[in-house]
Amino acid sequence: MWAARPGPGAPPTPPPRWRSWRRRPRRRAILAAEGVNAAQVAAVKGALTDAGAMADIVGPHLGALAEGVVANKTLANTDPVLYDAVLVPGGAASIQTLIGLGDAHNFVAQAYKHAKPIGALGEGTELLTASEIGRLLRAIAGPAAGAAQAPAGRPDAVQNLSEVGGMRLASGAGAQRLAEYGIVVGQNGGTPAALTAFVTALGHHRYWGRPNVGQVPA
Repeated sequence: MWAARPGPGAPPTPPPRWRSWRRRPRRRAILAAEGVNAAQVAAVKGALTDAGAMADIVGPHLGALAEGVVANKTLANTDPVLYDAVLVPGGAASIQTLIGLGDAHNFVAQAYKHAKPIGALGEGTELLTASEIGRLLRAIAGPAAGAAQAPAGRPDAVQNLSEVGGMRLASGAGAQRLAEYGIVVGQNGGTPAALTAFVTALGHHRYWGRPNVGQVPA
C-alpha cells in the first residue's frame, strides 16, 4: 500500500540516506612532511577557510611537521579517493621526504587521473614532476623560450616544473596551459596568485578531458 501523505503542519520527511551521502562536505588534502614551509601552509589553510573549504594535512605520520603545522591524517590511514583536490606546499626537506614515498606519488597521480584540482607551491612542484604524472605535465606545459635543457644523454628526463617554460603563474605560458586543466603552480613568490587560482579551480570540482589519463595506473 502507498503511504499516506503527511497532513498540513506535519514535520518534513527526512531526506533519503543517499542524499545525505551526496551532500558530504568536500575535503582537500595538503600533502606535507617535516620541514614543510609553515608560512605557505598557513596561507593555504587561510585561503581555504575563507572559501568555506575544509582540509586535512596529510603527512608521513601524525603530529607536528613544522611550527604550527600538525598532520591530522597520514598517507597510510587515508586515501586519495576521499579528497576532492590536493595541494603540495613547498619546503625542501618536506618535498625530499615526500618524493621518496610511493603513497605521496599516488596521491597526486590519482588526483590527475580523476580530474581533481591539483596545486603546488615552490618546491612542491618537484613532487609533481617526480611522480607518475610528471612527463604528462611537461607535455601539457610545452616548450618555451628559456626552458632548461634535459641532461646530456637523457632527452626524456623530467625536469623541475619551475625550469620548464618559466612556470610562474603570473606570466608563464606553460603554467597557464596547466591551469586550464586545473593544475595550479606557484613559483617565484607567486603564492597569493596561485592560491587565488587554486580556490577558483575548486569551484570547477572536476577538469574532465585531461590528456593521457589512461596512462596513469589505477
